[in-house]
Parts: sequence; structure tokens; C-alpha cells
Amino acid sequence: HELSYHHYNAAIDACSKTSPSMKALELVDGMVEGNVESSAVSFSSAINACQRGSEWEKSTHLVSVMAHSKVEVDMSTSSAAINTCRKSNEWNSTLMLLGWLSQSKLRSDTITLSAVISACEKNAQWEKSLQLIGLMAQSKLKRNVITFNTAISACEKGGKWKDALQLVSLMKRSRIESNSVTFSAAISACEKCGWWEKALQLHSEMACSKVELDVITFSALISACEKRGEWEKAFWLLSVMVQAKLQLDVIALNAVGSACEKGGKWEMAFQLFDAMVRTKANLNTVTFNTAISACGKSCEWKRALHIFRVMVRSKVERSTVTFNAAIGDR
Repeated sequence: HELSYHHYNAAIDACSKTSPSMKALELVDGMVEGNVESSAVSFSSAINACQRGSEWEKSTHLVSVMAHSKVEVDMSTSSAAINTCRKSNEWNSTLMLLGWLSQSKLRSDTITLSAVISACEKNAQWEKSLQLIGLMAQSKLKRNVITFNTAISACEKGGKWKDALQLVSLMKRSRIESNSVTFSAAISACEKCGWWEKALQLHSEMACSKVELDVITFSALISACEKRGEWEKAFWLLSVMVQAKLQLDVIALNAVGSACEKGGKWEMAFQLFDAMVRTKANLNTVTFNTAISACGKSCEWKRALHIFRVMVRSKVERSTVTFNAAIGDR
């Protein structure tokens, strides 16, 4: 008997739930080759199968077949295809599909554009993320905290702290409440560029907004101070962490030690190192290198050698930096 539209759709739907996407694709190709009437339902099921396996190439192929077959695409189908590309970090493909939607005179929704922004964020495509945020405003689509956080994170990955801060300001003007993710991403953007003043300003805003700070946020704040040798600010932030009863991780502690080393405060660096040893903190190569370098730069060779011996006894891996610092290669 000749297979009908309903037979194909039932088979494609079953394959999309239980079988690899190849089976669903073969059935779609069979419909097209056999001139069997197809609809968005047929393609949507096959694209969902691709989404399960993150097979973005097959997903985009199906969309192109839809266009060629003059099958009207709906938002559900296009969103599934875009989401498949997003999961595979194929930001170019998400933008291509978005452009195809525009040509088809379909109005993108918040979920679809947010998925495209997410794909751009994963690949540090901050310019595209900002353009899409603007497109959402022009289209009068609702932008939420997740949308903004994703765009801010894209700016952070691209080292664009000014754009990240502008987005935080835009959130305020749009009356969208910022959360810890918002501030952490913006602080990290400032940290990468060493703008400790702006990072601390964001810290103050977090406190005023009663947004809870976590270890990751504090580590980023301390790292921002560390890059400029602001050892006093770094120590102050460390004390705030202690007061908040947050677990002090090795990243934050190393950053404070590095701030002391850059600020020429070997005594503070040594005291911090000594406290870490006494409290049996998780010391690593960076911890020892920083303390050795701080003492070495101030000609405190006996202390530098003492730290080196502790490093050997602790069986912590030494590096070229370790030996250069120990012998005074500054």
C-alpha cells in the first residue's frame, strides 16, 4: 500500500522519541522524494530528534529542505533548530537561522533570541549579543534577567567591561532586578582589565541591593585588586569573606598573596603564607611561587629558602618560576 502523510508523520514522531535522528531524516527524505505532502509537524519531529543528539548540521539541513519544499515554518520548529545549534556552540548557524526567520516574516520571540544570545555568549561574541539585546528592544520583546546576564557574560569573556557596566545600568533603567550572576559577570569583566575601583563599586551596589555574594564573586573582586597591587583592598575583602563565614578558597588566598607581592609587602605575603600552612590550606605551586617571589624581591632570602624547603617537603610541584624566584631572577 502507498504510504500517506499520516503514516510518515507517525513513523517520524516515533523515531524522534526512540531512535537516532538518521531514521527520522530518512523518512523525511522519503516524503520529499515520494512527493508526499509534508508539513511543519513532519519536520519539527525530525528536528527534535536532532536536538536530542545535538546534531546541528542535520537540523539546519532540515530547515533548508523545509524552505525548498515551501513548507511553512513555525516558531516551535525554528526554536528547536536554533537550540540545537546553541548546544553545539554554533553561533554562526543560530544567526543564519535567525536571519532566515526574518526573511520568512516570522516574528522572533524572547526564547528564540535568548537562545541565539546564549550561543554568542559561549563564543565571546559580545558585539552580536549587544546587537540582539538592541533588536529585542526594537521588537518590543520582553528582556529578562537571564537575557541580560548572558549578554553581560559575553562582554566579560570579550574583556569589554564598559559594555558590561552599561548593560547593568540598562537593567536598572528597565527595572529588571539584578542577581548574583549579573554582578559576578560584571565584576569578572572589570577584573580581567584590572579595574578594581569599578569592581568595588559593583560590590557596594550588591550590598545595597542585598544580593548575596559568593566565593566566586569575592575571588573576582580580590583578583581585580591584585592586578593593580592593591593589597590593602585585597586584605579587606578577605576579612569580609571571613566575617560572612565563606569558605576561603586557594584562588582568593593566592590573589591576596599576589597583591602583597606586587605591592612590595613581603611581610604581609609571608604572614598570609604562614597562616595558610598552619591552617592546612590547600597550597599549590602558585601559593609558594608568590610567597618566594615576595620575599626574594625584598632580599629576604632566608625566608624565601625556608618557603622553598616547605614546598619540597610538601611535595608540591616546582616550576621554572619557582626556581627563578628562589635564585633571585627578577
